[in-house]
Parts: sequence; C-alpha cells; structure tokens
Amino acid sequence: MPRRLLMTGTPIQNNLSELWALMYFCMPSVFGTLDQFLSTFRDISDLTSVHDSPEVKERLQILRSVLAAFMLRRTKSKLMESGSLVLPPLTETTVLVPLVSLQKKVYMSILRKELPKLVALSSGTSNHQSLQNTVLQLRKACSHPYLFPGIEPEPYEEGEHLVQTSGKLLILDQLLRKLHHYGHRVLLFAQMTHTLDILQDFLELRKYSYERLDGSIRAEERFAAIRSFSNSSANTSLNFEADQNGAFVFMISTRAGGVGLNLVAADTDLARRHLPSSCLQQWRLQRPQISASSLSAIPLQQSGHTKDVPNGNEEL
Repeated sequence: MPRRLLMTGTPIQNNLSELWALMYFCMPSVFGTLDQFLSTFRDISDLTSVHDSPEVKERLQILRSVLAAFMLRRTKSKLMESGSLVLPPLTETTVLVPLVSLQKKVYMSILRKELPKLVALSSGTSNHQSLQNTVLQLRKACSHPYLFPGIEPEPYEEGEHLVQTSGKLLILDQLLRKLHHYGHRVLLFAQMTHTLDILQDFLELRKYSYERLDGSIRAEERFAAIRSFSNSSANTSLNFEADQNGAFVFMISTRAGGVGLNLVAADTDLARRHLPSSCLQQWRLQRPQISASSLSAIPLQQSGHTKDVPNGNEEL
C-alpha cells in the first residue's frame, strides 16, 4: 500500500492553513477541505479569541488528539533523554566593539536629526514604533558607515580604508586571521545584504576563500555553495594555514538561510549582531560530532549603543 511521508520542523509557522496543507497531503480523505478544517478549529486559529476559554481548550485538545494519530514528534529533549543525540556545549562569547571616529560622526548626526522623535518618546507623546527607522539607521552606523550613500570615497579603490572605518571589521579582521591560521571554518551571519557586500569586499581584500548565500542566490547556486563548503576539508592542525581548496568562510543572510542548512564543516559562528536562538539551536543540532571545545558562537555587538532587548526591539 503506497504511503506518504512528510518531515518538517515547523508544522505551524504562521497559521492553521499551513498545518492543513501538510496533513491533507498525507491523508486527503481524512482532513477534507480547508474550509471544513478551519471552521472546525476556527477559535484556535483566531488570534483575537480568548485561548483560556473552555471552548478553545476543548478544540485545542481535539486537534492535538487528531494530530497524535498521524504525527511522530522527535524533539531534542526526547532524543537527548534516550541517549541517541549528544550535543556539545555551546560556547558563546559576546565581543563589545567601540565605534571608530567616522562611525561616531555618522551615529551622532543621526541622533541629532531624529532628536524631535526622541524627545517625543521620552515625553510619552510617541511610541517605539515611530523610532523603528531611526534604530535601523543607527544599526547601520554601528555596522559600517559605507552602508550610507556618499560616505565611501569615489572612485572606489580596494584598501585598508574599508577596515579602518568600522570597529566591527577591525575586530573581525583579528578574529579571522587567528581562525584561519588554526584551520577553523567559519559561518559569518549578517541581516542586511548590503553588509554582506562590504564583507565580501573585505574577504577579497584579505584573499580569504568564501561562499555566499542570500536571497538573490538561485537554487542551483545555493546547493552548489553548500556542497562546496561541506565537502571540502580544512587542515585543523596547529600552526598550519587552512586548506585553500575549500572555502574558509560561508557568508549567510539570516533572512535567506539562518535556519535549516546543513553546514557541518563549520566550527565557529561569527554574527554581526545577536542571532535568533533558532539559528544557534539548529546549528548545534547539525554539529553533534565535533568536540565540545571547538563549537563557538561569537556575536559582535557595539558597546554603549543599540542593543537587543527581550521583546526583540532595539533600545537606545
């Protein structure tokens, strides 16, 4: 008898329609049409409903019972309890990076321009939503001033000015030099593709081999880059340069490839700012075979400036 099998880590990403699509693919005769499914569990899918009400709890329990008959959940905690999954401890080091002179000028010019909004926020006549664009501009200043038009010297010439105008690139330069010398393989995350452009110029300046993944990369190029990075070996012996036949750095846009990638060749993650926990969790799950001392995550964060807060927004 033919069977259908689905494997997913996110059966419900946004709404119940996605769950129905998965279950209908497996058992169309059981789950019926989308309208029937949503009408049955409408209260659960309605974000405005009171989820503590007895009716919603009852429907939620029914849905769980139905799914239990078709879904086998293999969570990380269960696998670790059974001993079939052994994860090395994750060493996370936050490096606080000061702004260089040009970054300070750009940063302060943004604050002066947005001073009325800041005053309105402090007086309670405005809210955090009005400062979203301001925070984005401040984050760009903390990353690299060349993200703003008109600041990079023209005509463009490759040189040390690219490194010297960003505190994060200065630290990144030191970290990569040491990691490359000892044969490590690096994942380098950034949220903005323009930041990846600058990082790409930097890697070419230092003659480091790299792969890149962002939203503009076609599927076949994406798979080729992943295979190239995963299959190539790196010399991990002390006092030897990394194997030049394989990419030393894999640059990734968090929006295009932050989760769900099997990059088992890497042992170090360098993030331009803190990664979502899901990125680090999936990365750890994909690296169960490496030694505990070689799994590291190093977010680079500007000291005394924009920083992460628990609700995911930025705080000045």
